[in-house]
Amino acid sequence: MLIKLYINVPQQTDVMQINYDLQTSILDEIKSSLHPSISLADELADCLSVSKDSAYRRIRGETLFDIGDLEKLTKKYNLSLDSFFGLKKSTVTFNVQSINLTDFTFIDYFNDIERNLSIIKEASPKHIFYSARDIPIFHYFQDPLLTSFKLFIWLKYYLHHPELHDTNFDTEKIPDILKSFDEMSRRIWQLYLKIPCTEIWTYETPNITLRQIEFANQAGIIQEASCQLLCERFKTLLNHIENQAEQGNKYSLGSKATLEGSEYNLYFHEVAIGDNSTLFTIGNRKVAFNIYANLNYMSTSDQAYIDYIEAHFHSTMKNSILISATAQKIRSKFFNTLRNKVDIVSSKISTFSTLY
Repeated sequence: MLIKLYINVPQQTDVMQINYDLQTSILDEIKSSLHPSISLADELADCLSVSKDSAYRRIRGETLFDIGDLEKLTKKYNLSLDSFFGLKKSTVTFNVQSINLTDFTFIDYFNDIERNLSIIKEASPKHIFYSARDIPIFHYFQDPLLTSFKLFIWLKYYLHHPELHDTNFDTEKIPDILKSFDEMSRRIWQLYLKIPCTEIWTYETPNITLRQIEFANQAGIIQEASCQLLCERFKTLLNHIENQAEQGNKYSLGSKATLEGSEYNLYFHEVAIGDNSTLFTIGNRKVAFNIYANLNYMSTSDQAYIDYIEAHFHSTMKNSILISATAQKIRSKFFNTLRNKVDIVSSKISTFSTLY
């Protein structure tokens, strides 16, 4: 990873204070990303390969970070030094995570999601804002079959995973590589379940999954019976999400504990197109995530960008209709339209339909 440093060189008498302030800001950023049970001193000692006493001297500012320390810290905690050195407002620095088959695999991607949600779950206040181009992946994780299908498409066609090169999708015989995500995906859903969230959907939100089902059938990698089963399970998931919206809180698919989750705010926007952008509130800080190139993501805590994205979310919500815990007629019409899309695909999975 290339680290760019933008430094305004101060007068000699100011160097120590500016370095101390910079170090304090970096330590605050690292501490805010850690689970409350994890010691900052232990983390520093491990990351920098120093004693615990040396770590405490750095925390107190008695020992200042050198370039080697900064390189280790930025690599481990995905820090943006640009933001600490204060670039002009027109410049935004993102931390980039690109999925591949070697140094940031799909398992690493899921681990990263689980780690981030674990941190958010323990924070107060906390909230997730999600502009849904596709149904947020967390919802799929309640259904092992839908999860396996989504993973199959991602791994086979986006990452070209060699284990799935000559493999078709069979609902009766799920490959081991897909089953290996079952436990982790359930844990991720349980974390999302406990975090208050606001999602903005449009009529286009279910289209990606429907296109994937129809494409799989047309490409001959899934049989018609399996497609029909996926459509049925997809409708069941939509029904469940509608029930969550009606109630105004999340709960697990098939669970009788319908009050187990946090608040669920669902907005319907008639013309906006979601982009899967996400804004996390984590205690006193906010982090924005942008999806690019299918599943990869970029994140930033740049304050100017956060302010812009937050204003964009609130503006979009203002021009949307809240259909959770209110607006029953509009909510029913919206979800009936989505279910009708599934029925169209279900009835035409043997043709090259694009009627959605």
